[in-house]
Amino acid sequence: MGLVSSGSGEAQALTNEVNQKRCQAYEAIARRNRTSMNAVEALAGEKAVQNTKLGNVVEGSGGWAKK
Repeated sequence: MGLVSSGSGEAQALTNEVNQKRCQAYEAIARRNRTSMNAVEALAGEKAVQNTKLGNVVEGSGGWAKK
């Protein structure tokens, strides 16, 4: 998760906390499935974009864009 534009310190702290917890969950999934962290991150990213509603902003290889 990231901020589309620079936000408050509180928003950045929340983003960092969510990303840290997500990373821990991905590491557990990778260990449990004996796969790489990159594979887990890629699959989770694909699913997140698929589940994002039209009009929301997603980050891709070209930067942030509306879906």
